[in-house]
Amino acid sequence: MFNDFLDLKKPFTYRRDVDGLRALAVLPVILFHAGLGFPGGYVGVDIFFVISGYLITSIVIRDILNERFHYADFWERRIRRIFPAALFVTAISVLFGAFALLPDAYRALGKAAMSQLTMVANFYFWQQDGYFAGPSDLEPLLHMWSLAVEEQYYLLFPFLLVTITRRKKLKAKNVVLILTLLSLAWSIYGVIYYQMATFYLLPARAWELLLGSLLALSPMDLKTTRLRRNLLALTGLSLIGSSFFSYNLSTPFPGAFALPPCIGTALLIIAHSGGQTKVSQLLSLSPVVFVGRISFSLYLWHWPLLVYARHLSIHELSITSRIYLLLAAVLLSILTWRWIETPFRKKQVFPERKQLFRFFGLTTLTLIVGCCVLYQTNGLPSRFRGADIRFAETNLESSDGREFQESWSELPLLLPDSQNKIEPFLIWGDSHARGMVSLFKEICEFNQINGYYACRKARPSILGVNFLPNDRSLAPYNDRILELIDHHQIKRVFLINRWTYYINRGKYSRQDRLSDRHFTGRPSAEVFRDGMMRTIETLKKRGIEVVILKQPPLQTHSPTSSLWMADRFGYDPHTAGVTIQKHRAYQSVTNAILDSLQQVGVALLDPLTLLSHKNGHTKVHENDEIFYRDTNHLSKAGAVALRPLFSPFFSPPEPTPKHNSETSR
Repeated sequence: MFNDFLDLKKPFTYRRDVDGLRALAVLPVILFHAGLGFPGGYVGVDIFFVISGYLITSIVIRDILNERFHYADFWERRIRRIFPAALFVTAISVLFGAFALLPDAYRALGKAAMSQLTMVANFYFWQQDGYFAGPSDLEPLLHMWSLAVEEQYYLLFPFLLVTITRRKKLKAKNVVLILTLLSLAWSIYGVIYYQMATFYLLPARAWELLLGSLLALSPMDLKTTRLRRNLLALTGLSLIGSSFFSYNLSTPFPGAFALPPCIGTALLIIAHSGGQTKVSQLLSLSPVVFVGRISFSLYLWHWPLLVYARHLSIHELSITSRIYLLLAAVLLSILTWRWIETPFRKKQVFPERKQLFRFFGLTTLTLIVGCCVLYQTNGLPSRFRGADIRFAETNLESSDGREFQESWSELPLLLPDSQNKIEPFLIWGDSHARGMVSLFKEICEFNQINGYYACRKARPSILGVNFLPNDRSLAPYNDRILELIDHHQIKRVFLINRWTYYINRGKYSRQDRLSDRHFTGRPSAEVFRDGMMRTIETLKKRGIEVVILKQPPLQTHSPTSSLWMADRFGYDPHTAGVTIQKHRAYQSVTNAILDSLQQVGVALLDPLTLLSHKNGHTKVHENDEIFYRDTNHLSKAGAVALRPLFSPFFSPPEPTPKHNSETSR
């Protein structure tokens, strides 16, 4: 039955160098997250995956060989190793959110915590990485996605290994090798066509854990010279190190780019199995090993600390602040490892399995119920009292109007129940255009007119473009709006969108890029410029005047949150907005393209003229009015603040003549 594993009969021994490898994995990750170097430090997670696959499989296969493997024992060990620290950090993060987060962010945290507690955090963040997702550096539990991937692997792989070993005709290493290659192939394919799913989900990440499993299922007595082991170890370290320094956020990942750090990790594990090397001596140093031992808690703590510090400040964190935060993370990690991880792992707390399962079942259920309350109550807006209510109200504000659907036979009216004269103008764009509907309603009511709008999130008003390679729905959507423009004989169109988002889409996220109607592989900026020229020419041929609103300043932090913090901690609220210089730098490519489109029949409006202070910062509020509801969408007050830009395009109603009593006789 176990002839395939006779070479694994000897017991698995503790290896200090593997704990050192954990240190090598975690330190670049936390430094990368803190913006303190290592642009490719995120590959530390992949190193963890290989190590985890190796260690778990080494333990499980030996238990199977000795006919002492039981799923209950396995999961008891996993719970003792993972759940205490993870549950504690999750609970603290949720509790602190009541002090630091606005309702929408607190509601999202409740949902994220529920997904973490049910081992599906990777699915949650896969679905959240989109147009309306908050900035990733403001999600307190974002790092839990990798923990969910490991937990899912731990749930499935022991069943697979037990099944394989019980079938004499199956070679376990061959089966695992095939699964590894299939997962790798999917990862290489998916990083091109399904970037978000490939990054977050187990099928495209499994090969990294399976690579570690292959090492555990193979003979590890490396019969070679010390020189060759050193060369092997140095090669592995070079592959890992080059990834840390040569990769960045624009590197297509995981896919083929995950091979160097994973293979490098495998080479280090193999090289050190046959004896000491120069690298293993470094990795086995006591301080390095200690960092490896606290690495799990360090990984758990560093991210919430950085995130909450960003929430509590209205400015970017200084290098000094980030260093202190990482030192605090180290201190908390040591305490967590000493007083939570170790007692549970050594059975000093809840030594009986039933006690352990009952405790974690009850605490997990309690947390899930609490998080459900957060989600169902929209982030507990009742926390805000008195003057602070305005922060919650602005944060939870929703846009007027409905999202346009291709099945509609007519464009929706701004004032659907009004008898005002309809002027043939259209507001056309994404959710930023929809956010301006309240302003155009006011303009229509004041001028006693009516008009049309066609707005939908992540649907820019650019003809002949798609989000490829996967999303081909944008071009047909805009084709339908063009048909209705002809149907209603529209004479003026206001194009309002989050322009820079579409140029950068896919550059800093894992979404499909802006592309021509059919995939050409051209840069998004070229596609954007040509698409805008096409849109303007198409409209002008119909005798339509085009008005383009440049993008309002994108804020680093939610202005509503920044103003809340300024009110609580005495920051200067007039510096809550990003600097004008930063805004112009961020919008430089987009604005250069838009400026080049200005011509007869095309008006270009710049909201910066109304959204800037003399102190060099962009304006995010005036008196008690808050101009943003998140980092990029204007609130209703913010939209109304731009009224002077749009009013000149509408004639005020003619005054009703006063009747002279003498004349009327």
